[in-house]
Amino acid sequence: MDNDFFFKILNNAIEEGIGIAINKVKREDDFFHFLSRFFYYDEEKEEIIIDIPSSSDDIGLLMLDDKIEIFFISKCFRLGFFSTITGFSEFELSSGEFVPAMRISKPDGGLDLQRRRDFRVQTPPMAIEACYQIENEDEEQGTVSIECVSYDISRSGIAVSNSKDAQNKLKLEKNNYVSIKIKIDDNIISMEGIVQSKRELYDGKKTVFGIDFVEDKPDKMQYKRNLSIIMKYVMKRQREIMLKF
Repeated sequence: MDNDFFFKILNNAIEEGIGIAINKVKREDDFFHFLSRFFYYDEEKEEIIIDIPSSSDDIGLLMLDDKIEIFFISKCFRLGFFSTITGFSEFELSSGEFVPAMRISKPDGGLDLQRRRDFRVQTPPMAIEACYQIENEDEEQGTVSIECVSYDISRSGIAVSNSKDAQNKLKLEKNNYVSIKIKIDDNIISMEGIVQSKRELYDGKKTVFGIDFVEDKPDKMQYKRNLSIIMKYVMKRQREIMLKF
């Protein structure tokens, strides 16, 4: 990702006051973790103003001139950058209230933190049907079919979550094998996948499951045709998203 586009995304994230995660190195391969949010970009001083970070650790661990890592998600992009704490001050919210704030240096560039092998795009809710085997001893055995919605998609996988009105909720765990039907534009395609991750968003109000596609051995040609449909959709969504910046 080139720097010009990174700073467009960063500026958008600052304007929207997006939440951020902060790491400060404790020792090699170990970090102190904090949560905060963007407040404002001070063009004159070339500094970003953020909310005072919160943590289960002592906030006194963050001091002037500390080197930190910032991570955030904006639109379909997972990005990060290195920065330095340049000071502490107050910031006036739109309500007129003054709150404690921290100043950090403007980064030289960004880090692309996409975890999948291929570029992913966030999607408007697309209808998904997920079928999987129940293996929980406390529940009735068998295969369940549940309607859910997409969160993002790439050539190598998809993230799905429960639809708001769903009576039955997805109960997936890592390494579960899933068969999914995806409606993309005028196409309905079937893919096989393995659950690779499970994460909570919006203070636990939404659970998102990351699923990696696996090749359908009996019908390799259909698998490749389905991947082609997905890639065309990803490219179309990428253009739509970039036009918004």
